[in-house]
Amino acid sequence: MVVRHNRANVTYGYILVNTIYNTFKVFSDVFVLWGTCRVLVRYKYLRSNTIFRATTVVASLFWFLALYHLILLFVLSFAWLSFSDLNVINAIAEARSGFEVAFTALQFCSTIAMSVWAVYKLGSVRLNINSVSLFYSEEREFSIAASIALLLRSFCEVVIVGQLDRWPANTQEIFRARDVTYGLFSMFFVGFITFAIPKNAEEDPLIKRQEEQDRADEAAKEAALEEVATWIIQKLGEVTEHGRKTSPTIPTLLDTLESELGPQRPHQDLYNVWDTKKKEIHKLRELYADWEPIYKWQGEGTTTDPSRDAE
Repeated sequence: MVVRHNRANVTYGYILVNTIYNTFKVFSDVFVLWGTCRVLVRYKYLRSNTIFRATTVVASLFWFLALYHLILLFVLSFAWLSFSDLNVINAIAEARSGFEVAFTALQFCSTIAMSVWAVYKLGSVRLNINSVSLFYSEEREFSIAASIALLLRSFCEVVIVGQLDRWPANTQEIFRARDVTYGLFSMFFVGFITFAIPKNAEEDPLIKRQEEQDRADEAAKEAALEEVATWIIQKLGEVTEHGRKTSPTIPTLLDTLESELGPQRPHQDLYNVWDTKKKEIHKLRELYADWEPIYKWQGEGTTTDPSRDAE
């Protein structure tokens, strides 16, 4: 205000320097959070389109708030440099502050969710000794520590942003505390995340495990389909006495097979065999819904309609 009133010739480069610094800071916050989330998810789910889409949606929201925040920050800097009206500067500053609060709050909530997920999903694998998820156990522990470091840094950011709005007179002390906490927990994060990345190897055990699981799932699916086809052929042979009697309709056979499967999936069905058979039954029922068997004459005193023979 004194500079504006006296029209003093001073260097205003510090305004743009702070803006450029905040630009790098915001971009790094988004990339670090998104990258850490991808690293954590990679240890649990090798290929998960659902997780990827969810993180992409959250990252898009981050980018919207971040870009809007940076645009307002540059506009505010240019407004100061051009000696604009104070009311305009205050309006821009309030809008920028609001987006900064929203960005920081979203970042804090995201780090909470990420840290809780990491502790629950990655930290609990040691409870299951036979779990194949024990690959990279040390790296998992470091990744959990890295997520907690980000959580603490985000918590400090939320507190500091709130302090800036409440006590603008102590801006210098608040920014000094921000530099200390942000730098401290960033160093912890860099140290932990460095050891959270696995070393280069000729073969990734997670990829090998996933490929083996895919082959096992495919083999189980083919076996389930073969069982359905074999059951239908054998049942037709029994009911028709190997072609001497009229065959029942395919939906009737499928109803019998479906009743034998039971209404609920077994607990030990590791390869979704029950679901595969159910889907195949529904597929065959729709395919042969209008199919009519060829009625065969079985001698005098009988009819060609199996429903009337049953009477």
